[in-house]
Amino acid sequence: MMCHLARMTELSSSPDNYFHMQAPSIKEEAKRLIESLPDNSTWSDVMYEIYVRREIEAGLNDLEAGRSRTHEEVKQLFADRK
Repeated sequence: MMCHLARMTELSSSPDNYFHMQAPSIKEEAKRLIESLPDNSTWSDVMYEIYVRREIEAGLNDLEAGRSRTHEEVKQLFADRK
């Protein structure tokens, strides 16, 4: 399913707006997510979309809290492990 890509693009295009807007409840977001899926979706499709959404939100929360590293920092970490 490709629904998560559209949402991810929406979030990444305006991160400041995402962090400062009042977030809908999880129940409301779950309803919206399910409504956006095709009628022939499987339980696996639903679970995958929820998983992707949860992981995107966790990443955005980490960014907002300063728990992130630059590309160069990550490259150095892996280089140090060799």
